[in-house]
Amino acid sequence: MDPALVTGTAAVTIRFQFDPRSAGEQVTVIAARSILLNPPQQVLTISRSGDCGFSAQLMPGASRGHLITYCKNVRTVVSLQRAPLSAVEALEGQSGGPP
Repeated sequence: MDPALVTGTAAVTIRFQFDPRSAGEQVTVIAARSILLNPPQQVLTISRSGDCGFSAQLMPGASRGHLITYCKNVRTVVSLQRAPLSAVEALEGQSGGPP
């Protein structure tokens, strides 16, 4: 799986999309290597439309990092990588726009 690309040093909003049948389920998000969450561990509830979101930030000076999510005993590692704006825009152009 390719990492999610972020630019700059500001926090970004990360949004997960689940099947709407998962509405009401809880997702635990844990900051791992080089990631800052506020608060450090979050428990989110999947909305009726199947999504949930939170704010994360790569630590200053870090070029990449990852966080871990748990939902219904499934563990997922999400990688973030700092990239120049031009690389993010090029990727968005290939996929038809921001996710």
